[in-house]
Amino acid sequence: MTMTRRPTRTIGFIGLQATNTIGYYSYPYTKGLLMLHAYRLVYPISEHAPPQLWEYEQPYIDNLLRNARTFDRWVVQWYFENWEALDRDNTRIWNTY
Repeated sequence: MTMTRRPTRTIGFIGLQATNTIGYYSYPYTKGLLMLHAYRLVYPISEHAPPQLWEYEQPYIDNLLRNARTFDRWVVQWYFENWEALDRDNTRIWNTY
């Protein structure tokens, strides 16, 4: 008898599992509402490095993961309630740095 195991993928060095880019809220009053998963690189060596833009599309997330593994960085995940919130935060990062 052979057992099949579903492959998992770790994100950087923090050990999160990537499933899909859309999830659900955990609060009871918002149950069933969709939210966006976004990812970005973190530079552990320099505290003064500007934050990177959030990525939400799979090919770019794969590039972040490859970069994190290659250059000893990690990827963090954040949840946005809608596209406007994601765009607002990316615009803030772009205009600030």
